[in-house]
Amino acid sequence: MSAFFRSFSGPFADHLHDRAFLTDYFRRHTEEVKATIAPERLLIYEAGQGWEPLCRFLGAPVPQEAYPSENSRAEFAARVGGS
Repeated sequence: MSAFFRSFSGPFADHLHDRAFLTDYFRRHTEEVKATIAPERLLIYEAGQGWEPLCRFLGAPVPQEAYPSENSRAEFAARVGGS
């Protein structure tokens, strides 16, 4: 999987264990996106919000099935051997 992660981690590859650096990096990236994309074209969405905001933004009906809940932090850590 290292090749996969290297494909997009260039700017922060040397800082993967520096929480403060990464937090700042992604906050700045988020602010740049928000400043660049027109508000009506941008959905700030967190997966835990469920179907409603996503479907409203896309103009799509809300599915009858429950919003999926997979790949939690604990499940990911167990797969990769982390804690």
